[in-house]
Formats: sequence, structure tokens, C-alpha cells
Amino acid sequence: MIISKKMKCSNSVVLSASKCGFTLIELLTVIAILSILSGISFGVIRGVRSAQNSAKAQAELAVLAQALEQYKAGNGDYPWTPPGDPTNSDPDDAMEVAIVNGEILLNALMGWGRFVGSAGATSFDSSKQGRAILDVSKFTVRLKGADQEHEEYPDSSVAPAGYYLSDPWGKPYVYVYAQDASRSTWQMFGYHLYSKGSDAIDSGASISFTSGVVDHDDSYRYNTHNADNIYVGE
Repeated sequence: MIISKKMKCSNSVVLSASKCGFTLIELLTVIAILSILSGISFGVIRGVRSAQNSAKAQAELAVLAQALEQYKAGNGDYPWTPPGDPTNSDPDDAMEVAIVNGEILLNALMGWGRFVGSAGATSFDSSKQGRAILDVSKFTVRLKGADQEHEEYPDSSVAPAGYYLSDPWGKPYVYVYAQDASRSTWQMFGYHLYSKGSDAIDSGASISFTSGVVDHDDSYRYNTHNADNIYVGE
């Protein structure tokens, strides 16, 4: 009669349970190892995704910067934005100014908005339509207040309202060009264009958004809140 190992394990009281299966310590060890490997894998995947998002933001900002230079070459200046601070210290903030400025940027690069002269003064008329210089299909467009992940830039007879270019983290790319009497100072910079990064937190410390002046220590750029910001040209 042939007795299988399984039968021996089930019928013999001499053999210890440790020879027929895993002990509790062994099971806990295996679970711990699997947890560590899972954590490492998740960290690697998260790091890869973060690097991909950063690379995408840098590439998109470079395209936008090039489009802005084309805009300036055709219009004499970059699109103007009203004075206001688009930064926020709370990622849940509505970022009203950032969205308004993002709308101006997108519409300008899509052909809306031109500089017009009247009575010796220059103004920016967002209702004037010209030539689109941006392939918007390569970007993520969002609509203020909408739940959808993606919206198509509308083909409209008037400048669309509420649409803006989104960074890989779902927030508007920040674009600022002051429109005030400090133009000679601001022209040293031309504009600020960047993504707030993965935490969507940005600090307005050390920068004036009505004059474009950044302190000499550049603490705005290297402020703790702005450490993960992605700037055009980087």
C-alpha cells in the first residue's frame, strides 16, 4: 500500500504541523516582504509618473513660449493681463485670477485679441480676431466650473470665455503680464509663465504682479511653496 505524503500529514500525530504547512511567523514574513515590494513598486510608478508630468509641462511651456514670441512679432507686444495676483497658498483655492489670465493667454494664441491705437494711447482689445498661432489639439483645455477632464476649444464668432490651458496636474498654466504705468520696469521680464507643479501651491511673496519686479535674491522662484514650480525655459 502506497501512502501519500498528504495522507501522512493528515493522519500522523507524530509529524509536526510545521512540516505540513507554513507557520504563522513564515506567513507574516511573506506578507511583510510583499508589502515592502508593493510599496517600492508604488513609489517607482509614482516617481515615473511625476517625472513624465514634469517633462510634459516643460515641453508645453516651451511651445507656449515660442508661440508668445510669434504673437509679439506680429502684434508688437505680449498679451496684456489685468493687474492681479494669480498665486495662492491653498490648492483648493478657485484661482480666479490664474484662470482669467489663462483665458487671455489661450484666446490670444488662438487669434483673439489685438493691440489697437486710439488718441495716442494703446489698448488691448480681446474681441479683435486674428490668426491662430497655437495647435490647441496638442494641449489639455479646460472650462472653468466644468467637471469634464477635457473640453474642446470652441469655434466661436466671439472670444470664448472660461477656457484655459491646463498643466498635467489639472491646473491653469500661470501667465502674467502687468498692464499699468510701470511698463518700462516690466519689460525687463516681458511675462511670467509657469506651472504650479504637483501640489498646485504657489506663493506671491517677493514679486509684484503689477510691476513685474522680482527681488534680486530671486526668493520668489526658490520660495518653499514654489520649489516644484516648473518655469518656461527650464
